[in-house]
This record gives sequence, structure tokens and C-alpha cells, in this order.
Amino acid sequence: MPIESLQICSPALYTIGHSMCDKMRKPLYTLGLNIVLLAGSLVAEEPPKWVLDGILMVETGSWYRDDGTIKYKDMRRGAAGEYGPFQMTRRTFNDMKRKGEQFWMLETDTKFAEKLTIRYLTWLDKHYGHGDWHRNIEMYNAGPNNHSRRYLTTVLESLP
Repeated sequence: MPIESLQICSPALYTIGHSMCDKMRKPLYTLGLNIVLLAGSLVAEEPPKWVLDGILMVETGSWYRDDGTIKYKDMRRGAAGEYGPFQMTRRTFNDMKRKGEQFWMLETDTKFAEKLTIRYLTWLDKHYGHGDWHRNIEMYNAGPNNHSRRYLTTVLESLP
């Protein structure tokens, strides 16, 4: 099915085939079907606040202030060269960065570090966790090493 036939009709629904969108007055009948999928099956959700709070506290003893800014307490680098309040590795940064973003920015700009961490956790949720934030935290902790992730995925899937 061509991608043009996939239309977003609301934040919660994707419709393939017949569009119910107000913007699109003429329906698409590419398959002659009306198939609706919940967005959760296609798009990963952002991490809950407790996930970010926990990572901040465990990694650097940092926390969110009442105004939503981060109090970056322990500005050390990790044993493997991790940077910033969420202790992101260079490899993870390289996988998640966008044009113009620099690794050193993780240490000096807490909003940037938070944005990149949310981007990474959302990616983990889409590829591994599928809404299970405890699993996503375990994957975050395992780091970007594919062998570690494969091992952890195997172990987690074998648990009841």
C-alpha cells in the first residue's frame, strides 16, 4: 500500500483506506476497506515523569525543581565517559543526535540533555519496550551495546 493512503485523522487514530478527516473531503478507497489502527501500535509514547525522575536521581543525584528545570547536582562524567545529568554515552548520542547537536552540550544544557534522553527512551519504547517502562529503563541501563540488549531481551522474555 502506498504511504499516501495513510492519513492521520486524530492524534489517537490512523485510518487506512477511507479517510474521515475534515481536511480530506474525498475518501480514499485504495483497498476498498476501512482499517483503523490505534496510534499506540505505530507510535511510541513519551516516557512518564517517574522514568525521567528515576534516571536523574540514580545517574547523578539530580532532580527536577518545582519550575520544571533540572538541578544538575553531580556533574561528573561516568566511568565510560557518559555526559550530562542523564549520563548518556557518546555512542547513544551519535545514534540519537540531529544536525548541529554536539556531545558536550549534554553537560552544559540540561533542557537539551532531557530532550535527547526523551528521544532515546521513546526510541527504546518503540523498538523494545512497547509501553513497558520498566523494560525500557532496563534497556537504557544496558546501554547501546547490541550484545547486551540481545541478552537482556532474551532474559526478560523468558521471565513470567
